[in-house]
Amino acid sequence: MLAYALAHPQSSTKMISENCDLSKSRLWTILNESGAHPYRSTPVQGLLPKDDERRHMWCNFVMNHLADHPTFLADIIWTGEACV
Repeated sequence: MLAYALAHPQSSTKMISENCDLSKSRLWTILNESGAHPYRSTPVQGLLPKDDERRHMWCNFVMNHLADHPTFLADIIWTGEACV
């Protein structure tokens, strides 16, 4: 079952249980015991055509600053989780 789930990462738990001939509750038990978690992609924001230019401007901005200041990204992207 775990090999099937790894080979087919976009499969739902329902599909995996049907293809592996397991009940959904048994499948969830195996997933939980192995430390695996089902994955579902949830897009929360779509890109617009005008976003392309803004992304290029940001990349150029970062690349120019990295040339002079190699720790630029580490200095501006900081969260409490980064220090744990």
